[in-house]
Amino acid sequence: MSGLNRLAFLLALSLASTLSAQALPDIGEAELEDVKLLLLDDAKVARGMLTAKSARKARDGKITVTEAALTYARKDGTLSLKASKLLYSPGAGEFEAPSGFEAQLPDGGVLSVPRGNASVSTNQTLELKATCSGEVRLRIGPEAKSPLDSKITDPNIALSFDDNGKTRALRASGTKGATLKAAFSRLPSLGGSASAAQLMLACNSAVSFEMSASEATLRLNGRVRGSVEQKLRTFTVSCSTLRLRALLSGANFEPAELEAEGGARVEAEDLSASAGHVLLVETVVSRTATLTRDARARTWPEGQFLELQAQDYAILRADVQGQADGSLELELKGSAQLLALGGKLDSKGRNIADWLVQGQHIRCTRRALGFFPEQSGAHYRFEVQGQGFAPLLSLAAKSESEGRSLTLFGKGAEGSLWVQPAGSALGDVTVSGPDIFADVLGPFHLVRDLRKALGLRPLEDAANAPEDPGRVVIRAQQSVRLNFASVGGQAQSLMAYARGSVEVRQEPVKRDDRELCSLAGASVMLDINAARIGSAAIEPSAGEVRATIGFDLLRCARFQISSQSERQVATLTAPGRAILRDAETLAYLHGALSHLKLDSTAAKPDAGWIVFAHTSTVTHASDHQLFAFHEARLVFVRGDFSAPRAGQGAFDDLDELEDSDVSLLYEARGRELLGEVQLSGEAARQMLRLNLTLTGSPLLRSEGDGLLARATGPITIEANEISLRDSEGKRQRYLTGSTLRLGENADVRFENAARYFDESGRLGGFSYGGTWTLRGAASLEFSFLPPGIALQALQRQMGALGRATPDWGVFLDRLAAFEAALGMLDIPALSSLDQMRAHTIAALLREARSALRHATEFAVIGEEALAARLRDAAQGCEARALALLGPSYLIVSAGFTEIELRSDGGDAAPMLMSMASLEIRFSALAEVMVLRGAGPVRISRGRYAVSGKLLQRREDGALTLDGARLTLPAEVGIEVEGATTLTVRAFASADGRVRVSGRQLNFKATLFKPAERK
Repeated sequence: MSGLNRLAFLLALSLASTLSAQALPDIGEAELEDVKLLLLDDAKVARGMLTAKSARKARDGKITVTEAALTYARKDGTLSLKASKLLYSPGAGEFEAPSGFEAQLPDGGVLSVPRGNASVSTNQTLELKATCSGEVRLRIGPEAKSPLDSKITDPNIALSFDDNGKTRALRASGTKGATLKAAFSRLPSLGGSASAAQLMLACNSAVSFEMSASEATLRLNGRVRGSVEQKLRTFTVSCSTLRLRALLSGANFEPAELEAEGGARVEAEDLSASAGHVLLVETVVSRTATLTRDARARTWPEGQFLELQAQDYAILRADVQGQADGSLELELKGSAQLLALGGKLDSKGRNIADWLVQGQHIRCTRRALGFFPEQSGAHYRFEVQGQGFAPLLSLAAKSESEGRSLTLFGKGAEGSLWVQPAGSALGDVTVSGPDIFADVLGPFHLVRDLRKALGLRPLEDAANAPEDPGRVVIRAQQSVRLNFASVGGQAQSLMAYARGSVEVRQEPVKRDDRELCSLAGASVMLDINAARIGSAAIEPSAGEVRATIGFDLLRCARFQISSQSERQVATLTAPGRAILRDAETLAYLHGALSHLKLDSTAAKPDAGWIVFAHTSTVTHASDHQLFAFHEARLVFVRGDFSAPRAGQGAFDDLDELEDSDVSLLYEARGRELLGEVQLSGEAARQMLRLNLTLTGSPLLRSEGDGLLARATGPITIEANEISLRDSEGKRQRYLTGSTLRLGENADVRFENAARYFDESGRLGGFSYGGTWTLRGAASLEFSFLPPGIALQALQRQMGALGRATPDWGVFLDRLAAFEAALGMLDIPALSSLDQMRAHTIAALLREARSALRHATEFAVIGEEALAARLRDAAQGCEARALALLGPSYLIVSAGFTEIELRSDGGDAAPMLMSMASLEIRFSALAEVMVLRGAGPVRISRGRYAVSGKLLQRREDGALTLDGARLTLPAEVGIEVEGATTLTVRAFASADGRVRVSGRQLNFKATLFKPAERK
């Protein structure tokens, strides 16, 4: 029998006995005052006590108790219930408290009810049930150690306690809202601290919670709000439905599950989440947040924010150590994004992601890196399935204007990121196709390294400095693997391996087509470190690979670059063709290989190529380059071509190079084309040495200069130059010497010797200024010996003024400018030869000024013819002065030498010479300075001939021939015999007289001509 039933029985029995003793008729009402009753259980054992001011039984049988105090004493606890009025019916098992009651629970808790019905049972365990109206307060445990303190409107409550006075079970529910304060040992989150916190919850609709001795579950509905009581802690929740499950540990809850639905938002200590449905689950090994339906979340391990969003769902899982020290696993699906935010803001105050992964499905794991000394970092491993045109992975650049430092598009990607707080990152990512697009930003200027690797001259006046950023763009159809290191928002190193119709394009951020390059093939491997190509390999697609280096192009069967220390080797697998269209490349190579002058007036090429039939190599070191092309042919041409383009589209323009109206300017071919380029000095003053060798019956042809050279032995071109930066920062090149050297059976032909050796105006030094043919059995060498840098600079300065004009005033200004520039030279600092040139130039300028003054005087008195001759003489003096700023020439031949000299006039008979060896040097004025020909020597012109043992030039300018014999035509009637030395002097007289003298000359004269003999 329950306590309240026993109370009704005892009270009814007491009232009936009193009335019966008085033999009164039955009375329907009775009342007792100062009631004190023991409460017995079914075994008649006292379980409690009821005390009241009064107890009254009404005619309807209902009992009313006032100032009631109901106490149930248990082994380890007591339930005390106080109410100003209790109403109950005997046998009903419950009572009504119209003015409410307050119960002190065995565990030290409180149940305060404004009004309601309740029942107390002690059959198996102590139980209290109540149906309440108004705001009810229910606190579990004592004030200082309460795990749950709640206020509920119109609830139904059921409490039971065990023999130890602890809560065995608690059930409470209501429909009009509640506020709850729950004590947690730590707040629900993926990581965070382990310190205790009070969680405040409120709702305005249905609420229920269940609690056992080990766990509790709370359910709230209708505008649910939650927050943390401490100001320094972070936790808020808002939703339409909330389920919170926790484990009970002492006086605190341990978080187990938090489920929120309906516009749910959760702000935890290291997690901010919103979704249609949010579920936080914590176990002994992991903590998991599952967000479904338009999921958005932010978490911040080690100060870096991870922000994510997904249309379908997002799952975040951390291990028990929490995010900062342990692992974090993420899975996102449906238009998903994962962003890492480091605090950068754009111009509009919006966050800029340090890195971003997005796609239809994303899996990502994070591991803390504790092995870096004095700093921490994290390793991210991810897999992503692509969607549409959104990038799979992107990394932020150093500044907003540079966009992203890395962007990847494709069908899917997987890889790793090692991220450091200082802004550095390492990455290893594989992207699957089709339609792969990768864009990497860094201090990349591959054209410069490729030009070095292929033996081309570095670009002058490039728009980009070495530290300026550039982009490497990769397109492929099968797969792309990228391994990169990023510092300060730019990739400092990059290893890329792409397969399937690959094109790699590198371009500077500051647009300059000369610095754009592209590589195309079936696969491309590229390793860049500190803007230098460490290695590269391009496999062919449709039988060839294609590369563009600025305006220059390359096509071959395979292309490979390998590096070891400071040595870099480019291997070009034949058949191949390098097409040269860059103006600087053409000017440098053509100038160095053909005319061997920097300021040639010969026609300049606007295209060229080198074809090779066997695998060739180019080796580049820190101070020199070696290149070896096999079965090669080098060609320079000129034509009415379109402006060259950069990029792979330039290969579509090559047909015009084969048009019939294209002019061949230069050709070099041989079994081997071997070259060496040495570069030394600082950036302000660089010294360059070029050596080009052709082997295997080589041929050189320079149509612009009228040069054709053949040999069975090698042909070598050597050139040396110095380049300096002028006041405007532009590089100026100065030739310090160059040589054309031919091996065995050398055969050289100059179509127009006067133009080749005397471009300044045919000063008359060559009486045979037409075709020259020279042959040397052992070797033949042509050397060009320019003046020093000061005189070359003076020549360029004067050349900028243009040619002399008939205008006398302009002519005087030119002479004055020439003399002023010459006066600015530091004459003592010049070489002795250049000092002689300077003094001669000064004398010629004085002579020109004097002749021009006299021409003016004669013009005044009307002597126009004489004035014109004097003016021409003045111009001739200036022309000779300008010519002295040009090079002198040296020709050396070894072995049997044959020379044929023809006049460009066509009337003079050719001159033929043969000798055992020859050395001749003549000045820029075509004056012979050194001449030595070893015998036997034979010189003939028509039917005139002279022979001897040694031909040489004396210091006085006379040509001498030792052991000479002179052969004249018979009709002259003179024979010269017995000469041991023959001296020939030419005089600059009007009649062109020549004096012949010698030792032991015998002259024999006949009085008639041979034709008159009978």
